[in-house]
Amino acid sequence: MTSFETHLNEELTRSPRPHESGEEQHPWLTLLLDAYHILTTGTAIAIADEEKKRGAALACGAGCNACCLRPEVPLSQLELLGIWWYVIEKMPPDEREVLNKRLLRHREERTCPFLDKTHCAIYPLRPLACRFLHIFGAPCKSEEIPIETRPDDVWVPQEAVPPAVLTMLPFFGFATEEACRQALKEGYLVSVSGLMSDFPWENLATAKRE
Repeated sequence: MTSFETHLNEELTRSPRPHESGEEQHPWLTLLLDAYHILTTGTAIAIADEEKKRGAALACGAGCNACCLRPEVPLSQLELLGIWWYVIEKMPPDEREVLNKRLLRHREERTCPFLDKTHCAIYPLRPLACRFLHIFGAPCKSEEIPIETRPDDVWVPQEAVPPAVLTMLPFFGFATEEACRQALKEGYLVSVSGLMSDFPWENLATAKRE
Protein backbone atom coordinates (compact mmCIF):
# COMPACT_ATOMS: atom_id res chain seq x y z
CA MET A 1 0.00 0.00 0.00
CA THR A 2 1.37 3.42 -0.98
CA SER A 3 1.62 6.34 1.43
CA PHE A 4 -1.23 8.03 -0.45
CA GLU A 5 -3.49 4.98 -0.07
CA THR A 6 -2.68 4.82 3.64
CA HIS A 7 -3.46 8.50 4.08
CA LEU A 8 -6.69 8.14 2.08
CA ASN A 9 -7.87 5.19 4.18
CA GLU A 10 -7.10 7.10 7.37
CA GLU A 11 -9.10 10.11 6.20
CA LEU A 12 -12.03 7.97 5.08
CA THR A 13 -12.09 6.30 8.49
CA ARG A 14 -11.87 9.66 10.23
CA SER A 15 -14.61 11.26 8.10
CA PRO A 16 -17.13 8.65 6.92
CA ARG A 17 -19.74 9.60 4.35
CA PRO A 18 -23.17 10.55 5.72
CA HIS A 19 -25.97 8.15 4.84
CA GLU A 20 -28.55 9.39 2.32
CA SER A 21 -32.21 8.48 2.32
CA GLY A 22 -32.85 6.43 -0.78
CA GLU A 23 -29.82 4.17 -0.51
CA GLU A 24 -31.94 1.23 0.64
CA GLN A 25 -34.23 1.67 -2.36
CA HIS A 26 -31.37 2.25 -4.82
CA PRO A 27 -28.30 0.07 -4.12
CA TRP A 28 -26.47 1.74 -7.02
CA LEU A 29 -26.67 5.03 -5.13
CA THR A 30 -24.36 3.73 -2.42
CA LEU A 31 -21.73 2.83 -5.02
CA LEU A 32 -21.91 6.26 -6.59
CA LEU A 33 -21.92 8.26 -3.37
CA ASP A 34 -19.04 6.17 -2.00
CA ALA A 35 -17.06 6.81 -5.19
CA TYR A 36 -17.64 10.56 -5.01
CA HIS A 37 -16.71 10.63 -1.33
CA ILE A 38 -13.50 8.71 -2.02
CA LEU A 39 -12.59 11.04 -4.88
CA THR A 40 -13.37 14.19 -2.89
CA THR A 41 -11.30 12.97 0.06
CA GLY A 42 -8.44 11.77 -2.10
CA THR A 43 -8.41 14.95 -4.15
CA ALA A 44 -8.14 17.10 -1.02
CA ILE A 45 -5.08 15.11 0.03
CA ALA A 46 -3.53 15.33 -3.43
CA ILE A 47 -4.22 19.08 -3.73
CA ALA A 48 -2.42 19.78 -0.45
CA ASP A 49 0.60 17.81 -1.67
CA GLU A 50 0.59 19.48 -5.11
CA GLU A 51 0.24 23.00 -3.68
CA LYS A 52 3.20 22.34 -1.39
CA LYS A 53 5.22 20.99 -4.32
CA ARG A 54 4.40 23.97 -6.58
CA GLY A 55 4.51 26.57 -3.84
CA ALA A 56 1.22 27.94 -5.15
CA ALA A 57 -2.51 27.54 -4.52
CA LEU A 58 -5.06 26.29 -7.02
CA ALA A 59 -6.61 28.92 -9.26
CA CYS A 60 -9.99 27.15 -9.11
CA GLY A 61 -12.46 28.55 -6.60
CA ALA A 62 -16.05 29.45 -5.81
CA GLY A 63 -17.76 31.12 -8.76
CA CYS A 64 -15.27 29.77 -11.28
CA ASN A 65 -17.28 28.28 -14.15
CA ALA A 66 -15.04 28.32 -17.24
CA CYS A 67 -15.19 24.51 -17.50
CA CYS A 68 -18.98 24.65 -17.48
CA LEU A 69 -19.04 26.78 -20.61
CA ARG A 70 -17.71 23.82 -22.64
CA PRO A 71 -19.45 20.78 -21.12
CA GLU A 72 -17.94 18.10 -23.37
CA VAL A 73 -17.38 15.68 -20.52
CA PRO A 74 -18.01 11.91 -20.39
CA LEU A 75 -20.97 10.69 -18.37
CA SER A 76 -21.68 7.07 -17.46
CA GLN A 77 -25.07 5.48 -16.85
CA LEU A 78 -24.37 5.33 -13.12
CA GLU A 79 -23.58 9.04 -12.97
CA LEU A 80 -26.67 9.78 -15.03
CA LEU A 81 -28.81 7.90 -12.51
CA GLY A 82 -27.25 9.97 -9.75
CA ILE A 83 -28.13 13.25 -11.44
CA TRP A 84 -31.69 12.02 -12.08
CA TRP A 85 -32.05 11.04 -8.42
CA TYR A 86 -30.65 14.30 -7.11
CA VAL A 87 -32.85 16.54 -9.27
CA ILE A 88 -36.05 14.61 -8.55
CA GLU A 89 -35.50 13.66 -4.93
CA LYS A 90 -33.28 16.34 -3.40
CA MET A 91 -33.62 19.60 -5.31
CA PRO A 92 -35.95 22.23 -3.78
CA PRO A 93 -39.02 22.95 -5.98
CA ASP A 94 -38.07 26.56 -6.69
CA GLU A 95 -34.57 25.58 -7.81
CA ARG A 96 -35.92 22.79 -9.94
CA GLU A 97 -38.36 25.11 -11.65
CA VAL A 98 -35.47 27.31 -12.76
CA LEU A 99 -33.42 24.27 -13.81
CA ASN A 100 -36.25 22.76 -15.84
CA LYS A 101 -36.31 25.82 -18.09
CA ARG A 102 -32.62 25.33 -18.84
CA LEU A 103 -33.05 21.60 -19.42
CA LEU A 104 -35.81 22.18 -21.97
CA ARG A 105 -33.60 24.44 -24.05
CA HIS A 106 -30.24 22.76 -23.44
CA ARG A 107 -29.77 21.88 -27.13
CA GLU A 108 -29.91 25.57 -28.02
CA GLU A 109 -26.97 26.54 -25.80
CA ARG A 110 -23.31 25.61 -25.51
CA THR A 111 -23.08 25.84 -21.75
CA CYS A 112 -23.81 23.04 -19.31
CA PRO A 113 -27.57 22.82 -18.64
CA PHE A 114 -26.82 22.59 -14.92
CA LEU A 115 -24.90 25.87 -14.78
CA ASP A 116 -26.99 28.34 -12.78
CA LYS A 117 -25.31 31.71 -13.31
CA THR A 118 -21.98 30.99 -11.61
CA HIS A 119 -22.64 27.77 -9.70
CA CYS A 120 -23.50 24.14 -10.41
CA ALA A 121 -27.12 23.25 -9.65
CA ILE A 122 -26.18 19.59 -9.09
CA TYR A 123 -22.82 20.17 -7.41
CA PRO A 124 -23.04 17.25 -4.91
CA LEU A 125 -23.81 14.83 -7.79
CA ARG A 126 -21.69 16.41 -10.53
CA PRO A 127 -19.96 13.80 -12.72
CA LEU A 128 -16.48 12.43 -12.16
CA ALA A 129 -15.13 14.36 -15.13
CA CYS A 130 -16.23 17.62 -13.52
CA ARG A 131 -14.15 16.72 -10.46
CA PHE A 132 -10.88 15.84 -12.22
CA LEU A 133 -9.55 18.98 -13.86
CA HIS A 134 -7.77 21.59 -11.76
CA ILE A 135 -5.84 24.69 -12.78
CA PHE A 136 -2.82 26.41 -11.28
CA GLY A 137 -1.61 29.86 -12.23
CA ALA A 138 -4.29 32.32 -13.31
CA PRO A 139 -8.01 31.46 -13.35
CA CYS A 140 -9.28 30.35 -16.77
CA LYS A 141 -10.67 32.93 -19.15
CA SER A 142 -14.19 32.25 -20.43
CA GLU A 143 -13.09 31.06 -23.89
CA GLU A 144 -9.79 29.52 -22.84
CA ILE A 145 -8.90 25.85 -23.26
CA PRO A 146 -6.00 25.59 -20.78
CA ILE A 147 -4.88 22.15 -21.93
CA GLU A 148 -3.95 23.93 -25.19
CA THR A 149 -2.85 27.34 -23.93
CA ARG A 150 -0.91 26.35 -20.78
CA PRO A 151 -0.79 22.59 -20.23
CA ASP A 152 1.71 22.90 -17.37
CA ASP A 153 -0.98 24.63 -15.30
CA VAL A 154 -3.45 21.75 -15.80
CA TRP A 155 -3.45 19.20 -13.00
CA VAL A 156 -5.44 16.02 -12.32
CA PRO A 157 -5.35 14.13 -8.97
CA GLN A 158 -4.04 10.95 -10.60
CA GLU A 159 -3.78 8.88 -7.43
CA ALA A 160 -7.28 9.79 -6.25
CA VAL A 161 -9.10 8.67 -9.41
CA PRO A 162 -8.55 4.85 -9.46
CA PRO A 163 -10.04 4.13 -6.00
CA ALA A 164 -13.19 6.05 -6.96
CA VAL A 165 -13.60 4.33 -10.31
CA LEU A 166 -13.00 0.90 -8.75
CA THR A 167 -15.88 1.59 -6.36
CA MET A 168 -18.23 2.27 -9.29
CA LEU A 169 -17.36 -0.72 -11.48
CA PRO A 170 -19.51 -3.37 -9.67
CA PHE A 171 -22.54 -1.48 -11.03
CA PHE A 172 -21.44 -2.54 -14.51
CA GLY A 173 -21.30 -6.24 -13.64
CA PHE A 174 -17.72 -6.69 -12.45
CA ALA A 175 -18.12 -8.98 -9.47
CA THR A 176 -14.56 -9.44 -8.21
CA GLU A 177 -11.74 -7.10 -7.26
CA GLU A 178 -9.56 -8.64 -9.95
CA ALA A 179 -12.23 -8.03 -12.61
CA CYS A 180 -12.67 -4.45 -11.47
CA ARG A 181 -8.94 -3.78 -11.61
CA GLN A 182 -8.72 -5.20 -15.11
CA ALA A 183 -11.67 -3.07 -16.22
CA LEU A 184 -9.99 -0.02 -14.70
CA LYS A 185 -6.76 -0.80 -16.54
CA GLU A 186 -8.64 -1.12 -19.85
CA GLY A 187 -10.52 2.17 -19.36
CA TYR A 188 -13.92 0.48 -19.28
CA LEU A 189 -15.80 3.37 -17.64
CA VAL A 190 -14.81 5.83 -20.35
CA SER A 191 -15.70 3.30 -23.07
CA VAL A 192 -19.30 3.07 -21.86
CA SER A 193 -19.74 6.81 -21.27
CA GLY A 194 -21.38 9.33 -23.57
CA LEU A 195 -20.89 13.07 -23.82
CA MET A 196 -22.93 14.97 -21.26
CA SER A 197 -24.16 17.39 -23.91
CA ASP A 198 -25.71 14.55 -25.93
CA PHE A 199 -28.09 13.28 -23.23
CA PRO A 200 -31.83 14.10 -23.56
CA TRP A 201 -32.00 16.36 -20.52
CA GLU A 202 -35.41 17.61 -21.60
CA ASN A 203 -36.76 14.28 -20.32
CA LEU A 204 -35.45 15.10 -16.85
CA ALA A 205 -37.37 18.39 -16.93
CA THR A 206 -40.67 16.46 -17.04
CA ALA A 207 -39.66 13.53 -14.82
CA LYS A 208 -41.55 13.10 -11.53
CA ARG A 209 -40.91 11.28 -8.29
CA GLU A 210 -42.18 7.70 -8.41
